Amino acid sequence: MNKDNPIKNKSILEMTNLGIYDWIYLKGMLFGSLEKWWGSGGERKAPHEGVDLCMYRDIDGRICNIDETFKVSVCFNGRVYRIIDDFLGKTIFIGHEVFYNSMQLFSVYGHCIPIIIEGRDINDGKIIVTVSESKNIEIKTHLHITTAWLPMNISIDRLNWKTINNPQIAKLIDPLEPIIC
Repeated sequence: MNKDNPIKNKSILEMTNLGIYDWIYLKGMLFGSLEKWWGSGGERKAPHEGVDLCMYRDIDGRICNIDETFKVSVCFNGRVYRIIDDFLGKTIFIGHEVFYNSMQLFSVYGHCIPIIIEGRDINDGKIIVTVSESKNIEIKTHLHITTAWLPMNISIDRLNWKTINNPQIAKLIDPLEPIIC
């Protein structure tokens, strides 16, 4: 761990102060799930590598869907290493100032519209993306979040979904679990 940035029991989902009481997860939205939550359901080709945020209960008990106005802030200091296209918007790869056994903590935000640019250093709490509106009637608008340990010397052009889904390279972390270094 970087001694200048000790992290204890901080969840990557401590990202909003918008009157959200709790998140609502459909079967298949959580880390490691083997089921699809969209369309007619069924099995995924591989375990879900992150968590999908789509619906929440507000402080008044109402169930709400996130939409393209939903803003997301980053939880840890870091750098925007790469932004790529995905099937609903863009995916952004952020390397954080958290290190362990020659690995660096990355958070990956999918299906979004970045409001920052590649190569930019960012501080925790900075708004980094809004959610991309889904034009697909089978998939509700949602934000996908993955957290992973990646090699510190990983080439920027290898920051993609193929790498994230390769257990020889990426060590996935449940984004809902606290990160304890």
